[in-house]
Amino acid sequence: MLGERATEPESVLWRAWHQGEPTLAVWELDYVERSVIAVPMYDETGKRLGVLVADRPAMTPFTQDDLASAVEVGAAHAAHIDLSVVFASLRE
Repeated sequence: MLGERATEPESVLWRAWHQGEPTLAVWELDYVERSVIAVPMYDETGKRLGVLVADRPAMTPFTQDDLASAVEVGAAHAAHIDLSVVFASLRE
């Protein structure tokens, strides 16, 4: 997958991670260019939980409709991830 970090300003994940914007981009640092969707996910208080990322070869790029669908998926599953994090911290 993507061999970079969301904390690196040049990363295709930067905008989703730091600015909270769903992102549709092309990652060119692989043997085959990749089309990438990165969608920030938040808990109910607005705290960032993580970023939902999907990629595939750029020869079949994601569309704005795909990005909109990914935003819906991220929103629908953020509560499940938040709950999982809470239960994991309780077990520790």
